[in-house]
Amino acid sequence: VHIRINPHNLHDKTEEELSALLEHPLLSSPERARSFGAKTYFYNAHLQYNQLTGKLDKAFEYHEKLLAYWENHPHRIRKEPQRYMKALSNCAGLCLRMKKFATFEKTLQKIDRVPVRSFDDEAERFQNAAHLRLLYLINTGTFTTNTDLLRHIDEGMDKYERKINVARRLAIYYNLAILFFITGKFNDSLRQILAIIEHRKVGVRKDILVFAHLLLPVLHYELGNNDIIHG
Repeated sequence: VHIRINPHNLHDKTEEELSALLEHPLLSSPERARSFGAKTYFYNAHLQYNQLTGKLDKAFEYHEKLLAYWENHPHRIRKEPQRYMKALSNCAGLCLRMKKFATFEKTLQKIDRVPVRSFDDEAERFQNAAHLRLLYLINTGTFTTNTDLLRHIDEGMDKYERKINVARRLAIYYNLAILFFITGKFNDSLRQILAIIEHRKVGVRKDILVFAHLLLPVLHYELGNNDIIHG
């Protein structure tokens, strides 16, 4: 069972309900989970609960336990590389939030080394790694526009176009726009903003669309496009 809850909308009652759910005997100990899938869901349930309720240190512990469990079963990684990559990506995202940058870099290296078996696996690895690398640059304040990285992302966005999910594609455009804006590359930032606004499925990330419309006039101002601003 997967429960998607916005942590900003987490009410006391919801937290109590989730806490009660974790008190179920089947979720009391990993030893109660007999299969590989059941054990991974056990760790996922606990890490998501702790992350949602702001207990980040505890959530990180469960991320580590989940990854260790995967890595003790390398044949499952070979069989289900995308599930393992998702676990790695989720852990890397929490590392950024907690400013565990050394652990983040090690986790990202693991994503790069995951053995892939298909074009779909390659696309999954690309979109996760590209998204995380951009977040890392923004979160660490290392705003230098790495030419090789940007070329790699640009090529990957074209190569895996049909495989990258819309929400992730829009997030990559969003992070590129921020990176270019901060480094004064306003034309490049504008290109990303227009890609967001003109995307036919932009409605799946209304938050990003709002940001794009806010940044658009600022970019036109920086570029001296006064006729567009006052048009």
